[in-house]
Amino acid sequence: MSIITTYDGPLDYGTVVGTSSALPAGISTFYFVAWTGWLVPSVSGLYEIGVNVSGGANLTMCGVDMILNLSASGSANSTLAYTQSFSIYLTAGTYYDLECDWQFANSTAGSPPVSNPEFQLLWTPPLGSIQVIPAANLTSMSYTTTGNLWGQWAAGNSSSWYPNSAAPSYLPLAGGTLSGALILDAATPTTSVTGVAFGDTTGFGNGASAQTVYTTAKGTGTGPTTPQTVVGYLEININGVVAWVPYCH
Repeated sequence: MSIITTYDGPLDYGTVVGTSSALPAGISTFYFVAWTGWLVPSVSGLYEIGVNVSGGANLTMCGVDMILNLSASGSANSTLAYTQSFSIYLTAGTYYDLECDWQFANSTAGSPPVSNPEFQLLWTPPLGSIQVIPAANLTSMSYTTTGNLWGQWAAGNSSSWYPNSAAPSYLPLAGGTLSGALILDAATPTTSVTGVAFGDTTGFGNGASAQTVYTTAKGTGTGPTTPQTVVGYLEININGVVAWVPYCH
């Protein structure tokens, strides 16, 4: 599964709202994207923050899950309106750690069917009206405003396209900060691969299958002679660089 990297600001993709941007090339039917960075408000006060989304989305601020709806298959509003939101007091000029996750499956099944993608990151500022959060209030760096968030897009298929948020929690790898326990948790491995390295996303999926890998011991350059079962994947963040790493036993 290939990963497409983007720097996006504002977060406003899709076809439901006429003013939204087109999806990146290579992203169409089944996909998952994680945006990471910081939110920097211009004015102090009480904000409503949320999303207008087709499919499912999570939103985390400063390590706290504010919206947990990744497995949903709902439809977006055709105008600026929240599908999920929350209220929070923000201080002007403060850098608030932010992660937005979105999964979408183009399907004519379900009620209602979800065939048109849309993701908008929205807020209602103090004494203001709802709007797409401006690029000027987003940054991919913790010390200056860049006008964007860092995005990683993964295109999948109908059986494997987004993380399994119900996977068990594991400790982070050395040097990493755990930002989510993800992706794979199945009792019986179904496939085998070799040469899995740091950040490899082979087997990235929605919990439908597991895999067996030959791992390489850290710092030694050698690996075990018997397959190691992947029991989960970790999403780790090292100095702002996010990678999905297989967790074995």
